[in-house]
Amino acid sequence: LSVNNGSDVQIEDNEFYDNYAEWTGGGIDFREGNQATISGNTIMSNTAQQRGGGGLWLSDNGGTVVMNNIVVNNIVLDSDGDEVGGGSEQVLDALLPD
Repeated sequence: LSVNNGSDVQIEDNEFYDNYAEWTGGGIDFREGNQATISGNTIMSNTAQQRGGGGLWLSDNGGTVVMNNIVVNNIVLDSDGDEVGGGSEQVLDALLPD
């Protein structure tokens, strides 16, 4: 799922499995001014080829809240180490096992 350019969305109670992205956000890719609530989702076994966010990539998103999600087994294949994972305004009650 890719959302760009100032959208305001709610993503709730979904499953993001086995997705692939050439750059960032194999499961979910949010960037450039989006505000979102991402809640109650399972984000599992997704892949980003480069940069970061195998499961979830958040960039330049004010007010985004990520809570009550299960995020497991997501990978980045070819990162230079500078940009891995993803950031968010708040991450609450997420299950992030090794």
